Amino acid sequence: MVKLNGLGNGCQILTQIRDVDGKRAWMHALKPKAGEEHVAEADIDAYIRRSIERDRDVWAIEIEDKTLNNPFEGDIIG
Repeated sequence: MVKLNGLGNGCQILTQIRDVDGKRAWMHALKPKAGEEHVAEADIDAYIRRSIERDRDVWAIEIEDKTLNNPFEGDIIG
């Protein structure tokens, strides 16, 4: 999974999936709560911790980028 840290411009957490054609894509693992613009960084960190507790082989990479740009190949779906 990829944690995108906007350095004050919000955060996102993406998980890798495959689209209907089998191509690599990304999906938002968490969406903002109703009435909020961004997912709280503490909620993302808790999601990562829970994921690691379930599967010790999970990798979480944090990218710090004010534009919240995912540098990895694949479209963001949903």
